[in-house]
Amino acid sequence: MENIQEKEKLVTELTEKLGKESYALGYAYYCGEGVEVNYRKALEYFEKAANLGEARAQFATGYMYHLGQHAIEGNLEKAVKWYQLAAKQGNADAKYILGSMGLSEEQEKAMSPLKK
Repeated sequence: MENIQEKEKLVTELTEKLGKESYALGYAYYCGEGVEVNYRKALEYFEKAANLGEARAQFATGYMYHLGQHAIEGNLEKAVKWYQLAAKQGNADAKYILGSMGLSEEQEKAMSPLKK
């Protein structure tokens, strides 16, 4: 059993590290730090990190879909999805944008009985 627990711990640590490094690559491509700016690659790495649970990447992915610029097709549904995931992890920027869209967590909770 101990071996399984060690493996689970290792996988968790590696997943977290992969998420952070994927976010860093996305950021580098987005800002042109050490590489030529490439928004498609930035989004690709942001999405990889976002799918691994990296809150900053979830926000960045939502932001890129929200703006729909730099040859990235806008998609408000995807943007909101990623903002919500980031907000659930405490990302203040995601919470702010959702609030400005009228989609704060408190508003969603208040509306949930009306959606049934």
